[in-house]
Amino acid sequence: MWSLILWSLALAEDAPLDVFEVDLLQRLVEIETPEMRRLKASPMFWLHIPKCGTSFYNTLVHLPGNCPGWPEDLSMNDEMFGKCFEVLSRAMCPMWCDEARVHCDQKPVHTHQFLDADTYQMHKGKFVALFRQPEQRLLSAWYDHSDIFRADPFISACAKNRTPERLMPMEEFQGHYGHFETMQLVGSMATPTQADVLLALERLREGFAFVGLQE
Repeated sequence: MWSLILWSLALAEDAPLDVFEVDLLQRLVEIETPEMRRLKASPMFWLHIPKCGTSFYNTLVHLPGNCPGWPEDLSMNDEMFGKCFEVLSRAMCPMWCDEARVHCDQKPVHTHQFLDADTYQMHKGKFVALFRQPEQRLLSAWYDHSDIFRADPFISACAKNRTPERLMPMEEFQGHYGHFETMQLVGSMATPTQADVLLALERLREGFAFVGLQE
């Protein structure tokens, strides 16, 4: 604000500004506080990549002002919400959170979203996500006994029937889930092409306010 006032006074008085002063004033104009940057990225849309930090949602809901109705001592985990903790806690979002700051899923049962063109354009610049080493993500999914990723068809943690029709061998499992995060980023269930990889990278650069690495 003060930089704009100084700039206006200088122009009004026809006072000459040297290069250093112009650069300083421009930098002051461009300064943003953390809160300003956070509001620019709101409502934050959490893209949940499987086995990449479900607890990251706790960070979002406990940021100051994001979810005034969310109890301070409440975390999204199975101890608090039971085996369907992600679905149940996301379902509370419209009641507990400020939807101007946090994107609340219309269908919280779809916990691993795919960014089709419309969804991406609507929320561009407001996505946040955690990623991890691909082999670690796959191994974590392989040994998960809550969400049974090895099962064909997939068995979620909320499923009543926990008996798999069959379990995929590692090679098939790797082919099915190895490119999953790229598929989510481009909004397609098909095996990614090189063009899809380039699109995914572009969306990460241009559409995400925060990209974290789990390891």
